[in-house]
Amino acid sequence: MKRRLLALFFALALLCALTVPALAAARASYYFGYTDVRAYAMGDGEILFTVDVNATHTMEEVGADVVFVYEQQSNGEYEIVCTIERVDNDYMTWKNLPYASIDVYYQGTPGTKYFAYIGCYAQDAYGSETLYFNTNVVTA
Repeated sequence: MKRRLLALFFALALLCALTVPALAAARASYYFGYTDVRAYAMGDGEILFTVDVNATHTMEEVGADVVFVYEQQSNGEYEIVCTIERVDNDYMTWKNLPYASIDVYYQGTPGTKYFAYIGCYAQDAYGSETLYFNTNVVTA
């Protein structure tokens, strides 16, 4: 009986030891609670890139830092064809909010495939963080 209780105790201790680091890893960012980036073909070559960011608390600035637009070339590889930066576009961040929803439009070539590599951005009084994500591929 003592062996079974001891084995059960060690099994529970091992389970707890494995669970606590997993829970800690789930909150890998002090700034970001949720991020989502997507691409949509709007027709006539126009593409909409959306950025949704929910921060962990109210931020001085939150939204997108940079959008790198990639276009598929004739050899099948993708190359950057446009860079859209926060420092040049005020609409890419919202101020004094815990969330942001940003729309970035790009005029591509109809029939060509595109995706974006987007930096989600959050800044508070103590610092800032940028996390990068790829959107899905769409045909303009």
